[in-house]
Amino acid sequence: MNRIIVFTLSAGLALAVLSQILPAGAQQAEDLPPTRLRLRNGDVNGDGKHDISDPVYLLSFLFSGGPAPIESEEDAVSPELLAEIQAGAVRVLASFPAEERIAMLPAPISNGFVKVRKVFVTAATSAPTWTKPEVEGYLDSLHWVAVLLPVLNWSICRIFPQACVDQECLDRCEDEYNLCMSNCPPVTSPDYLPCSIACTTAYAECTFKCW
Repeated sequence: MNRIIVFTLSAGLALAVLSQILPAGAQQAEDLPPTRLRLRNGDVNGDGKHDISDPVYLLSFLFSGGPAPIESEEDAVSPELLAEIQAGAVRVLASFPAEERIAMLPAPISNGFVKVRKVFVTAATSAPTWTKPEVEGYLDSLHWVAVLLPVLNWSICRIFPQACVDQECLDRCEDEYNLCMSNCPPVTSPDYLPCSIACTTAYAECTFKCW
């Protein structure tokens, strides 16, 4: 009994910390202003220069109905990738454990699942309008999802064996995830972002099917 109490407290603390970190990337998508100005390179009017014409152009857009700032190529995200992100999030949500079942779990564990679900709900509803920083924030959230899900499942199996998920299924999901990530290009490659998102989304979808 003491061992269970100690584990519950330890797991609760770990989940509380991870749950605080997890939604940071996804929250970026919810808090961005509706105009979503892409101003990181400072060349607002797209003329290849950085001079007084840039703030004049921006002020015209903000207050006089002028043309919108030019989006730099480094901030552009293909519609195909955004569509894949949205479709992947929809698939994950379709395989997500029932809310009634999650509600029966201890608060630290159920809260962890709520945080995970929020990441994919945000992607399913908002991904088509995302720009590169938002996609990068989503990838950061997915990395925490990949860390948090094994903790959640392990906690359930240790505290409530009767509710334990299929361990062989979880092991297979993990093997597939590791194989997928090993086939992704280096982090410095522009192709790493879509590959990593695809691998982690597939891992989440696979894991929830083990329930």
